[in-house]
Amino acid sequence: MFEGQNIVCLALETLHTEDDCRHCGKPKEVHTIPSAYCIQMGPSADTAKLEQFAAIGWDNKAALGLGIGCYWDCRDNRTYWFDVGTLEDTVRFLLDTQPLLVSFNGLNHDFPIMLDVLRQTAERIRLNDVPPGQEAPTIDHAADREGALLDVCEAFQSLFASSYDILVEIWKIEPPSHFARASHFARGVHSMDAISLANGLGQKLWRRGQSLRKWADAPFADALNACQDDVLRIKALFALVATGQPLLLGDGRLITLPLPPGWPKETSR
Repeated sequence: MFEGQNIVCLALETLHTEDDCRHCGKPKEVHTIPSAYCIQMGPSADTAKLEQFAAIGWDNKAALGLGIGCYWDCRDNRTYWFDVGTLEDTVRFLLDTQPLLVSFNGLNHDFPIMLDVLRQTAERIRLNDVPPGQEAPTIDHAADREGALLDVCEAFQSLFASSYDILVEIWKIEPPSHFARASHFARGVHSMDAISLANGLGQKLWRRGQSLRKWADAPFADALNACQDDVLRIKALFALVATGQPLLLGDGRLITLPLPPGWPKETSR
């Protein structure tokens, strides 16, 4: 179902986990000189310094970074991938087509990461921080380019604000506290993996964090497959919601989510 409708289901994998080092992006266990510190190299050996290990955390979206993203476009029934280099083009495509964006925790995770990575790119343009081998833009061109990209960010923020987030809709019906949210994921009540299993969709290819480490270790095909697997699960779960069927949570309870605003009720049967 959905073919020909203007719907996009999207998911992404971050470049780092929340437990990776804020300074170097590597896992805590590799910080061995001494164990609780991170060596930060400067322009010369004399400028190298030790920084105390500090985890990135989930709130620092730009530091988590974008490893790989994937979306399914219902208009042509195809999946597409995007990375940092193609993120702006992907967002501009979404702004041009104005689809209903569908995600699982996208409002708190996927979309803010995309937004902050774009903002980080705009900041690099402002500072003339260009990759080696690329010509730095003129001051006027850099200012125009930065302003245009910030306009894209603002428009994208408005677009995803009206998206349909399956997890957020679950939380609207049974809102957990901040601490209960982590517990619900740990106990497999609200996680995508648990809900997929409960609704007969099988287990995710990778559990949380596996794909992040895999992507860092560069078996790219596995990471692409895992990200696409999440997108197709979102599509399948949304199909249940859009046809008025209840979802089974990870603990076996049934929950019926509301239809997206303006969704034709005749399709929900």
